[in-house]
Amino acid sequence: MHRQISLTMPISPCIVELRTAIKNELVLTTLASSITLPPGTIAADVRDDIICVHAITNKVAGGLISGEMEKRVSAIYQND
Repeated sequence: MHRQISLTMPISPCIVELRTAIKNELVLTTLASSITLPPGTIAADVRDDIICVHAITNKVAGGLISGEMEKRVSAIYQND
């Protein structure tokens, strides 16, 4: 499968700052890496409790705001 980027692609790139309750650096790094896995998102920066994410569309960015990824990553480290 070959896909080219063109001017007619329905993209609306945006930067989203996600505030997280995670304080542990390992867990925060895991969350940032997990955000980068789905197509259309890149964790661009992590500072304190904020992860700066570049998303290719507003819809993709909206999916991050639900906090589901943070819940899943936190659950993995729950017993540590």
